[in-house]
Amino acid sequence: MAKFTLFSRSEGKRPQATRPDGSQVSRSRKWPWTEAAETISIIACGGGVAGAIVFQELVLAIVPPVFALSFNIINRSRRLQELRERNLWSYTEAQDLRSQLHSVQDSLQTLPLADRLVEIEACVRRLSDATLELQGQQAGMVEEMGDDREKIKEAFGILRQGVYNLSHHTNSSLDRLRAELDTLRREVEPTASRVARQISDEAIAPLQQQQRQFEQQLGQVQQQQSLLSPQVQQLTEAVTHLRTHTAQHWLSEIDRRLESVLPYRYRVVSEDASDYLFEALNQGKEHIVIVTPWLELDPVRSEAFLQALDTILSQNVFVSFGWGRRADVGRARNTTRPIALKDGGWRYQPERDPHGYYRLLPQLLELKKRHKRLTLKLLGTAERIVVCDRDWALLGSHHLLCHVASNTPEVGLYTNDPHVVLDLGQRFNLVPHLKRRAMPMPGRLTVNY
Repeated sequence: MAKFTLFSRSEGKRPQATRPDGSQVSRSRKWPWTEAAETISIIACGGGVAGAIVFQELVLAIVPPVFALSFNIINRSRRLQELRERNLWSYTEAQDLRSQLHSVQDSLQTLPLADRLVEIEACVRRLSDATLELQGQQAGMVEEMGDDREKIKEAFGILRQGVYNLSHHTNSSLDRLRAELDTLRREVEPTASRVARQISDEAIAPLQQQQRQFEQQLGQVQQQQSLLSPQVQQLTEAVTHLRTHTAQHWLSEIDRRLESVLPYRYRVVSEDASDYLFEALNQGKEHIVIVTPWLELDPVRSEAFLQALDTILSQNVFVSFGWGRRADVGRARNTTRPIALKDGGWRYQPERDPHGYYRLLPQLLELKKRHKRLTLKLLGTAERIVVCDRDWALLGSHHLLCHVASNTPEVGLYTNDPHVVLDLGQRFNLVPHLKRRAMPMPGRLTVNY
């Protein structure tokens, strides 16, 4: 019977562990460059702290510990990987020993007793050697881990001391800076307040001088006012008396003298003459002439005026309007005036009439479309005349068609003198329409005595 051997591999050659993927794990250890870099970084921590204190640069104290910790993490990862590989190798060795023990037990059953004892002793001796080897490897690993732990503790101690020194130096620097800032502030505040006071005094001095001058002038004005107040009061009372009594007395005196001298009736009209417009529209039988510079739209009485005008036109009575102030008529195509002349006529521009002096014009044009006896003659005049047939006429005054534009009341003259009435009607018929190509100043319609 062949002699049984416990290990199939040679005694002098140490087996290699096999990774789960089938590759062999080498047990030979080389000193990597990261170990040296870590040691250098730990040594540089002290130099960095000293440099930070000397040069007052925080980067010198932070960068070496960061590199030391980074290399320490890399080395710890590598050592953990080696520890895993060694554990794997130990586990593989234990499995091999276990399988060989089973093989030995199976083989011992077939060997004689003496051979069994010899083989058992050899197997036990090999197991003891393998166990001692494993214990030595584990002790070496523990010792290496202890060395690494001591290095890490030393690095953290150096880093802690460096951070403490840096914090102490930083606090000292901050305290020194605060003290310097307080000193500088105490030195600057009096100067700043003094400069501000000087600037304020220089700016206020001219204003104070002007204020004193204004106070002197105000005192003079108040003194003059106190002297003029009685005279102003007397003048105001005199003007009020003239305004309330003199005009009425003058008008009544004119009416009295006209009635005593002339055979026809003349009457001065100083109030609103709108009633004469309605009287003409209600009494007219042949031809009514209304000359006015504007055609305003009175929100209260214009509706009644248009209704009366429509009624009299329906009775086949001629009604002629002479309208348009010369300053409101323009010849250019792009004129900014309310009335624009064009070849063969005129055009009303409502957007150029902000005050509404001609807002009644569209309603009159609508009436003209329905009644051919209505005439609108653009004269370019500022006169105000109302002629009712051959019965009476009104010259001047103000009424609803030109009330807003002529906000100052004007005195008019009412008469039933047939010479005046006939002359006004003839003059209106002779005055031509205002045209674009030739715009002479229009002739006056008033009667010459």
